[in-house]
Amino acid sequence: MASFSQPTVAKGSDSVIDFYCSPCLEHNIDQWAEFYCDKCLKLYCAKCINPHGQLFGKHVTYGRADSSK
Repeated sequence: MASFSQPTVAKGSDSVIDFYCSPCLEHNIDQWAEFYCDKCLKLYCAKCINPHGQLFGKHVTYGRADSSK
């Protein structure tokens, strides 16, 4: 997943890593991911998670609040 990350704070300080939505990146759109699918191993923004959920209803997804998982 490191290839999807972008540090948001300069080196040498505490940083927050933001991850980009996998489908959006495929279309050259830099959109921050809000969800992660454990089965697909991909990241999704709020717009892309809905179609994913409709197609793959049994996949478990995690939001930013679930980052420990």
